[in-house]
Amino acid sequence: MYIYGAEIEVDYTVPDPRTVTSVLVSGDGTIDPLGTTNTYKDAEYTLTITPTNKDDEVLITLDGVDVSNDLVAHGTGNTVTLTADNVTTSGIQSGSSYAQYAVGHSAENPYSSSSSNNMYASQSSTGYASYSFDFSDIPSNAIIEGVEVRAYGHRESATISSTYVSKCVLYQGNTTISDEVDFPSTSNSMITITPNNVPTRSELDNVTLRHYVGYYGGLVLGISFNVSYSTGTGIDHYTYTFTVVNNTVLEVTIGAETPYIPPEEDPTKTYYSLTISSINADTVPIHGTERVEAGTTQVVTISPTESRLTLALDNGVDISDQLQGGTPTNTYIVNTQVSGASYGFNLNSSTGYYVSTNGGVGSSASVARVNFDLQSDVLVTIQYINQGESQADYGMFGKIDTTVSTTGNTYASSSASPDDPNNYYYMCATAADSSTTVKTLTYEIPMGEHYIDIKYAKDQASDSGNDSLQWKILSIEATSAGGDYTYTLTNISQKHSLIFVFGDVQYYFITSTGTGCRLFPDGQLVYLPGDNYKLNIVPNNISAAVTATDNGTSVTSSLERLDGEDKQGNPAVSYTYKLSNISAAHSIIVQVGDSSINIYIKENGS
Repeated sequence: MYIYGAEIEVDYTVPDPRTVTSVLVSGDGTIDPLGTTNTYKDAEYTLTITPTNKDDEVLITLDGVDVSNDLVAHGTGNTVTLTADNVTTSGIQSGSSYAQYAVGHSAENPYSSSSSNNMYASQSSTGYASYSFDFSDIPSNAIIEGVEVRAYGHRESATISSTYVSKCVLYQGNTTISDEVDFPSTSNSMITITPNNVPTRSELDNVTLRHYVGYYGGLVLGISFNVSYSTGTGIDHYTYTFTVVNNTVLEVTIGAETPYIPPEEDPTKTYYSLTISSINADTVPIHGTERVEAGTTQVVTISPTESRLTLALDNGVDISDQLQGGTPTNTYIVNTQVSGASYGFNLNSSTGYYVSTNGGVGSSASVARVNFDLQSDVLVTIQYINQGESQADYGMFGKIDTTVSTTGNTYASSSASPDDPNNYYYMCATAADSSTTVKTLTYEIPMGEHYIDIKYAKDQASDSGNDSLQWKILSIEATSAGGDYTYTLTNISQKHSLIFVFGDVQYYFITSTGTGCRLFPDGQLVYLPGDNYKLNIVPNNISAAVTATDNGTSVTSSLERLDGEDKQGNPAVSYTYKLSNISAAHSIIVQVGDSSINIYIKENGS
């Protein structure tokens, strides 16, 4: 076969070009990358800073804005492997006590294999053993960087079904935090289970491993739990990550501090401070204070990493209702009869239920598909009523993005559950579910386009009760952040302090104002417990005396004066005031000469 003359049409977008220039202003150490990097708008850029002396302080500005508080410190890495005495059992939930053979033995050094020591479930259900771990060897201040669980064992049949299942999954409390991993065969083998998101140190204490088995059983001979973490002490390096918007210059100082040099301003124009801080969100402009020209418009973009907006303030005033966007759009469309199915579902407009249409038809199936278009991770709750011939008719809910069979044959007669050799189904409503009782099930579905097939399958032509599966989408709950929010300031005529908090967190306010000087940051900010805070004070008169109080107590002796030169070689002076491990509200007053600056900090909005 020959093909003469073919055309390929390609649609593409050329990214907006940008440059990021990284400069080591002073001090001993390295930064990577160094110099100018060609990139593009909306790219993620990470700068790594490694001081020669690990005790040296690192300072960084982005286009003149001090972003040192956003540096992430990385301490000496540690890895602990929990085996033997670290592994305990919280009890066999169902099945035989032989599952305890895994306790106290690592995956790398398990008991010898013995198929007679399998754990078994009852014939009508899947059983499991639950294992917990002692994490006391990991310090409470550890920053968890990676978690990996290994299990050594097997299944009793190469077939993967509810009857022959032998799989492991991680739980935090009663919530799964990993994908299910099946032992691949009857031969002993190693499987690895990792959480979908790395837990924090405190969350680790609530993590367990469950081993699920079916009627024919399976065996776990050994378990090991590997945790990589750093303590934040003995700093190896720092990283700073941000989203590129404009051509940008990063300036890094390692070791001795130099005076803070604010960005240059046109002396013929008026400028006001725009200060932004957030928790569980990134912002553009970035966190900190920049100076904006009077009369201009500023659009602030807020990109949350948690779904629930807790707080939005502008100069202490609630602006939640002025934010645009943010709320994720999560929609679905029901295809009432999929291609290849002889029957589908009809919508009962009075009840909202979709009702199967193959009642009384032997070896038949009604199959519908729900197509989701999700801008966030969600929990989808489905309400259903399943009523049919016992051990012959089944309501069947497919796994996410899994096409189910359109045939009606579900299993041999008198079976306790439908045949599912390919593990297609999330849940099957069996004989025990056959009633007029309204029940629910919940899917965890990630952001994006996905589908679920729903099926009512009959083996026999006999009717029982309604002889149908009825179902409806009861709710869709966002569990991750949706789109970006925006907040617009027009005709700027005063300084603004913007605060955005997402998620259920504790926080503290820090506010700075002043005359006779400029402050960086300037205005109200929000911090998590344990965070650090640094205030740069730039006097208008470098010869004037500077005093300060914090919560009414003088802290003038804690101010650090920094002398040097500006970019034109003129004398420059700035002062710094620092707070470490924030654990309370503060009120700071700075006075330059006869001028004063009042700074108020409130705890959790009180």
